[in-house]
Amino acid sequence: MRSHNSHESVYSRRRLLRTGAVTSAVLLAGCSGNGDDGSGSTGEDGSGDSGSDGESQTQLRVGLEDEPRHDYDPFIALRSLSTRINHHIYDMLYEYDENYQIQPKVATAEPEVERSGQRYIIEITDQARFQNGDPVTAEDVLYSFVGRIEEEAPTSGEISYLDTESSAVVDDTTVQLDLKQVVAPFRERLMTHIVPKSVREEDPEGFYNNPVGSGPYRYVDHVEGDYIDLERWDDYWDDPQPNIPSIRWMPIPDNSARLSQLLAGDIHATTRLPPADWNTIESNEDCTNDSTNGFAPLYIEFNCRDGPTANPDVRKGIAYAFSTEEFINNVLNGEGQRLVSPLTDTILENWELPVEEYAELKPGYDPERAAELLDGNVPDGWEPQLVSLNRGYYPRFNEMLAGRLQALSEYGVDINPQVQQYGSGRFADVVFSGDAEDVAMFGLGYGNSILDPDDFIWNLFYEEQAGITQGNYYQDEDFHSRIEEARRTVDRERRSELYDSIIREILEQTISHPVAVANAHIGKRTVVQDYPPIGLPMEMLRAYSPRNNASLQG
Repeated sequence: MRSHNSHESVYSRRRLLRTGAVTSAVLLAGCSGNGDDGSGSTGEDGSGDSGSDGESQTQLRVGLEDEPRHDYDPFIALRSLSTRINHHIYDMLYEYDENYQIQPKVATAEPEVERSGQRYIIEITDQARFQNGDPVTAEDVLYSFVGRIEEEAPTSGEISYLDTESSAVVDDTTVQLDLKQVVAPFRERLMTHIVPKSVREEDPEGFYNNPVGSGPYRYVDHVEGDYIDLERWDDYWDDPQPNIPSIRWMPIPDNSARLSQLLAGDIHATTRLPPADWNTIESNEDCTNDSTNGFAPLYIEFNCRDGPTANPDVRKGIAYAFSTEEFINNVLNGEGQRLVSPLTDTILENWELPVEEYAELKPGYDPERAAELLDGNVPDGWEPQLVSLNRGYYPRFNEMLAGRLQALSEYGVDINPQVQQYGSGRFADVVFSGDAEDVAMFGLGYGNSILDPDDFIWNLFYEEQAGITQGNYYQDEDFHSRIEEARRTVDRERRSELYDSIIREILEQTISHPVAVANAHIGKRTVVQDYPPIGLPMEMLRAYSPRNNASLQG
């Protein structure tokens, strides 16, 4: 069995890395990629259900692209892999339905909003129970929010504006959450895992090692490098009951090994295989592919503060030089959608924002126009620092962009990009430096957790996030005041107007060049039923949710 660090020592370390953890969350490779090198394990331990599809199907075996940290305490869970597992152990106060609309889970109805958006009064069901038999109370709900801030937990940053002094329990099934100031996307932050206050406070280390939630599955074990086991909680309080008796999550970082184990039936499902492997899966009569629109966009980001890319004509020229269609066809194997704005089309449509107008504003592939804009605005033989992560599709993305810029020599513009590829820590240091000697442009994939436009616009463009979650350093007082206003008003129509003006400026000034969003994908055995891909990275691989209840046939 894995020997875990104590809750306190891990917690202390994470507290020191709080800002870095937020940065890492933003730098998620949100679309399908090539993964990191490594080897996987089938996790055979004599427990049964470890063979091919012909055997009894009582355990769903899921291949993960990396080893999850032991972050099964929602107060500290920042990575998408841990959060995917936590979705099975814990219930949320609210959650997304199959159409990505927020619906009550432990709550019974929409929150009652008072004080112009600074107070949320929420009633919860009296039926919910934790896996130790205790009822889920308003005290537990309050603690699941306020406790994170009081402990300065790693996940407290996303709700740091909560007023811990005036938020309170109204009665056993009613909680009042107050904000220090209006923050419109707080409604989506109500999608929070609920933890049992008494259990966690009494023995934090015990809770860290053996978490207790109110979700459909109980935590069993985590053997590092081998598997994470969950078992169905047969007394789950909600309906319907989960179909699958147990789930084994198996870290298999190497893509080839993960694909081989899927084809052999050693695992039932996996995700984040390169699109080039999808045909191989489909050609196996015992396997199938399933994909849907993703929500994790890829952008070309520019250093707007220093060097030639501080000139909007240079940024726009680079955007004209890049072929989004070539990237989608050759790197994503056609499994992706062209972005016309920093937000995906699904979010734009949900907010009634003009998709077609943005498509006309965004520069398309036009090397001749690129050369016109760059000629005279960049030095002859310019060597811009072109930076990306060293994994997934990022290296190919970098090479493609560099190649397109070099090809402008045909039009009399001599550019020799210096391609730099780093691991996530060094990548963050470089791209957030704002120094042209370090970075002129960089590829960024954003793994968002909610679908409010604020999650993209605030983190990727707001001035106070410079050096933390954004590296463009774009300066325009009115631009940033509109981002601030959009966050501080609950009037959806006004927010939509503000985001429209913000998006137009992003496109017109080419602060960022939206490229594409890869489809979310699951490769799976045909015995697996009702296990669809989910566009949000944090929601992927859920065996039980408002949209599905997976089962194994045969």
